[in-house]
Amino acid sequence: MRAPESPPLLVIGDDARYRTSVAQVLRLAGHPVVVTADQATALEVLRGGVDPALCLLDGPIHPDLAAELVARGCTGQDPPIVLLQPEDGLLSRPMFPTSLTLTKPVTDRELLAAVLSMSRPAD
Repeated sequence: MRAPESPPLLVIGDDARYRTSVAQVLRLAGHPVVVTADQATALEVLRGGVDPALCLLDGPIHPDLAAELVARGCTGQDPPIVLLQPEDGLLSRPMFPTSLTLTKPVTDRELLAAVLSMSRPAD
């Protein structure tokens, strides 16, 4: 009997290099990953039935995505939402509760530590 697969991590970001590198680090660490280029696509993915273990968001959360997460009962803790903000700290006040805010640049080790500490295990 196969062990249940862990829920995917949802990586959302419009920067292709960011998406590719973050997804690669997470996959090499053994995590299933769903990647979207923007929050509108992430919204479609969520409405399509994906139930992520964690959302990793590069930039501020769009009101439509926030509304979908609230409708699902998300408080920023389940699933955890990790927000990556620019080095200048312009996103220091997220518009939606987040579990953790990391300031770029983020090392692979910091990223993996955040994911390990927050993602929920397989059922």
